[in-house]
Amino acid sequence: MIYNAGLQSKAIADPVRGVSLSSYEVATNGIADVSLIVQAVEERARDLVNDGAEVVVVGCSLFSPLCTASGLVTLDGNVPIVDVMAISLKMAEFMVDLKNAIDLPALSRVGRYQPLRDKDIRRLGTHFGVDTQSS
Repeated sequence: MIYNAGLQSKAIADPVRGVSLSSYEVATNGIADVSLIVQAVEERARDLVNDGAEVVVVGCSLFSPLCTASGLVTLDGNVPIVDVMAISLKMAEFMVDLKNAIDLPALSRVGRYQPLRDKDIRRLGTHFGVDTQSS
């Protein structure tokens, strides 16, 4: 997404990084003790800031609200930690308010990132003379 937006010159090297917890640890210990998740996110956020990041976006829809609820919204009081779930909710509210204010039609994004089915790929390949069976 950074590349598609043309922002690669603004991003640090290796801008997308996972936390040190395994999925199993998150599902068991992390849910029982949220501080483990918050600590892992804070640790990774510090790594990002040390590499030059000026803002940290927690891209996990589980981790981001847990961090916000636990008070991890900035790192050392000056680096924002963005909660993607809160941003998504506010954007949805904004779109509804905008639609109601100026009567914009609703736009659907359903299926926008859904991969094509194999039969559709074969049909398109046939249409354009490409052999999709061998790929």
